[in-house]
Amino acid sequence: MDDMDRQNFNRDSKDGLPICLGYFPVSFAYGMSVVLSGMPAWAAVLISLTNLTSAGQFAGSSLMLAGGSYLEIAVTTVVINIRYFLMSLAMSQKTDKKMTWIQRLLVSFGITDEIFAVSMQAEGKLTASYMAGLILTPVIGWSGGTLAGGILTSFLPTILANALTSPFTACLSPSLCRLRERRTG
Repeated sequence: MDDMDRQNFNRDSKDGLPICLGYFPVSFAYGMSVVLSGMPAWAAVLISLTNLTSAGQFAGSSLMLAGGSYLEIAVTTVVINIRYFLMSLAMSQKTDKKMTWIQRLLVSFGITDEIFAVSMQAEGKLTASYMAGLILTPVIGWSGGTLAGGILTSFLPTILANALTSPFTACLSPSLCRLRERRTG
């Protein structure tokens, strides 16, 4: 990585900070709610690292915890997240031609609604270092929020943990909220 790439990475890591801060409370609620529903915190963090979509994670986790089949989980998450294919296609028109196919795959993995919006507003071509800087900070916020929520849940009394997560999960995933209520109540 040359000096210009390093500067872009640093700048775009800063550009990703508002996204990171916005992701943290949602992923915190996700971590709390799935751990309360019976999933270990490490599994919740692994899901957050490998599936960067709040709606897809809540739906997929709800299906996993309810005993859904692999096919149900796969179809549901693909349908919920199909918009990312379109976003990646649109971004490919703005991607620097020097970006390798491996870099393109890694960037496509990190596309979210917010990262797409910020990157499409950026001037010039989207370089690998630009996208790495923009994606890394939100991924840390998303995974860190999940970890913090999952760990905090193990220290709080169940009634307090339920009270903290209920407003979030009621809005984000009513089925997960109902599943948690059935298991705890």
